[in-house]
Amino acid sequence: MSDFKKLLITTFAGKVKINELLADHTTFKIGGPADFFIEVKTKEEMIKAINLAKEFKMPFFILGGGSNILVSDRGFRGLVIKNRIEGIKILGYEGGGGKKCEVRKVKIKVGSGTTINHLVRFTISEGLEGIEDFLGLPGTVGGAVFGNSHFKGKKINDYVVSIEKKENVIFTVVFKLNVFKDKKLLWEKAEKALEYRKKTQPYFSASAGCIFKNISKNEAEKLKTPSLTQSTGYLIDQCNLKGKKIDDCQVSLIHANFIVNLNQAKAKDVIKLINLIKAKVKEKFNISLKEEIKYVGFKKI
Repeated sequence: MSDFKKLLITTFAGKVKINELLADHTTFKIGGPADFFIEVKTKEEMIKAINLAKEFKMPFFILGGGSNILVSDRGFRGLVIKNRIEGIKILGYEGGGGKKCEVRKVKIKVGSGTTINHLVRFTISEGLEGIEDFLGLPGTVGGAVFGNSHFKGKKINDYVVSIEKKENVIFTVVFKLNVFKDKKLLWEKAEKALEYRKKTQPYFSASAGCIFKNISKNEAEKLKTPSLTQSTGYLIDQCNLKGKKIDDCQVSLIHANFIVNLNQAKAKDVIKLINLIKAKVKEKFNISLKEEIKYVGFKKI
């Protein structure tokens, strides 16, 4: 490890942090220290960091905005690479020929470390329609595309035309959006979506986002859920688990598929609460819930 440390510090002079607390880099505000932590701002830096970790057989993890993950209390034994590959570039417009023909589409290239909120605000300011409903979504473009973030049936990848990636690491994403002249209407749609999030999710609390994946359409039909909802939050709510606490973590009172950090919650207690939820839902509905969040730094779950 000492040789790796020396070469890492030499390669990324002034950028390497030792024993960096990962709780400071996650939306859950939970997680112990990483042995090594760096921020990369270019594709070249990202590749260099990954290759260096592989050369020394050092475990590594690519960190985006820090949502949708639960980091172990012991942290991460290896290298955490914070993706800060940012930037937005308009590539070109598409439309028919003739003076009277209006431009209808535009392609934009976005760095994967760009935050979703920054991207959404940029597209609205440029009068581009498509992803305004994602205002308020935590995390980065890379994470959103990797997980195909959705809002009321709309999926962000419906607007993706190409992805530049290597070894499952996303560097840039190209979106195709509609040219829309009424910026005021776009802002109204975005703010309406944001208000919906604030009312239906624990928006102002520390959480990782939805803990579990929604159930399948077939499962909803078998259970005869109201309006055939596939919401896992509904199932958890029906088990009377809203508000259930284990030490400083709690099933949200607003949306049961969220677990919130009330103050100083530990990952071990989140795991206990997750296991309790899974057991209760299995007992009541005979449904085995699957986590949507990713576990980081755990030996075995």
